[in-house]
Amino acid sequence: MLRFTLRQLSYFRATAALGSIASAAKELGVSTAAISAAIDNLEAIAGTRLFNRFPAHGVKLTPSGEILEQMARGVLAEAEKWAQGARNLRTDAGGKVRIGTYLALVYVFAIPILMRNREIWPKVELDFVESSHPNLLEQLNKGHIDIMMPYDLCFEREGYDVVDLAKVEAKVVLPASSPLAGRKRLALGDLEGLSYVRLDREIPGRTMLDLLYARGIKPPIAFSSSSYELVRSAVGKGLGFTFSMFQPHNAITYQGDRLVCIPLEEPLQQVRIIAACRKGRLQEDIIRNVISTSRHVLEAADSRN
Repeated sequence: MLRFTLRQLSYFRATAALGSIASAAKELGVSTAAISAAIDNLEAIAGTRLFNRFPAHGVKLTPSGEILEQMARGVLAEAEKWAQGARNLRTDAGGKVRIGTYLALVYVFAIPILMRNREIWPKVELDFVESSHPNLLEQLNKGHIDIMMPYDLCFEREGYDVVDLAKVEAKVVLPASSPLAGRKRLALGDLEGLSYVRLDREIPGRTMLDLLYARGIKPPIAFSSSSYELVRSAVGKGLGFTFSMFQPHNAITYQGDRLVCIPLEEPLQQVRIIAACRKGRLQEDIIRNVISTSRHVLEAADSRN
């Protein structure tokens, strides 16, 4: 059982910062007796002196006191985080939040984020916008969307409030009928001779095909589409393989074929999904709450993959 309080730690820190019990008492609006009692209690618990007292010259931390003051700083910082989380949960902020992201991410995350937010923030209405990276960035800058959730590939963070949501890596998507489907992991060499089904996209950075070429693997392109589900369906019919950052809950395509998602022995690409909003908007309860909930949803999905 703890034998000290956060208030006593705050008295201890204020005294260390100001170098005087009297100054700390004045700063905090309490009596010098309260400060002294807090320090005496902490010294009794620690079994050592925290301050050297100098009559008429205040106090100074002992070596032990310096160590414990740093620890107290960390405890108080964590306590403030907890308090902020509690304040966020109490908030009744409501309204509409528009989230812009890629179509492939919407398929996987939109509904879990929507349902989780409805559970915690019933007064918040979410609206998802699916588009290309350049268009989403333009809509964010114009205020047409409130939050953009892209990959961090070449995203210029300056000028935005940015929160990292989850780190993901590309996995190979194959039909369940493939001879490789039972493997736990694949080497890049296992992809030699296979055709590639390409998802056309407008996302900054090198494409998965570019990364394959850089490793000396140049698969023929069997099919291309900007539709995430159409690419999955083509893979399911055996036209080739593709890549996905996440294994969707539904491994069945629209055509009724089962897919498998297999990680590589050496990741071909690792990226972060981020949440970005215009500078200053992260201070708004409604924006901060939606981003926080989204992070928990994505982190949970990442742990399952």
